[in-house]
Amino acid sequence: MTCHSCQAYHQIGCSFTGARVAQCPGDFWVWETVLHENPFSRIMELGTAYGIFSCYLLMHCLHRGAEFQTIDTPGNPFWWNSGRKHSSGGSVIEHNNGRVIERLGLKDHYVQVDAFSPEGTKIIRDFVSQDGPSILFCDNGNKPREAKLFAPFLKVGDLLVVHDWKSEFYEIDIPPVVRENFEPLQEVDDKSATKFWKRTI
Repeated sequence: MTCHSCQAYHQIGCSFTGARVAQCPGDFWVWETVLHENPFSRIMELGTAYGIFSCYLLMHCLHRGAEFQTIDTPGNPFWWNSGRKHSSGGSVIEHNNGRVIERLGLKDHYVQVDAFSPEGTKIIRDFVSQDGPSILFCDNGNKPREAKLFAPFLKVGDLLVVHDWKSEFYEIDIPPVVRENFEPLQEVDDKSATKFWKRTI
């Protein structure tokens, strides 16, 4: 299943602060709802890509006085490809990544590491296991493996979030630890491709 907003994203692109972002328009509405209704002390993002959705999450953390960290795999093209124009479906959206990222200081919150390496796994575990509610956002290259490996690190009250629901992550990919210890926060409709769970046990 591909949500209608995702189809629109691939046709015309989606932007945040005028820069292209790899999220559906409906994802922002769901994120806003969840972040306003659930207290959090930190957000860990797996999958920085061009960094614009990272900026969105960082802005929420700055507003709340929360910590933020984003991780991506060495070798991926990140925000230093800023200034490039993307043309799709007749619209042109600029990757104004560099200016936004510099102003927000995103590089201070960015770690380039393989999340599945011993070093990366330790960084994730140490970050989300701190006191206070943590949010772990799986949006890197292997979301089923990320959820299976890292969800056990989350505490009661923490949130697990997975992007590309029913396009890269399916019902069958939900690991046992999530089925047995987490509750879904919302039903994903055709306007969002992001799934949220909250640890209750």
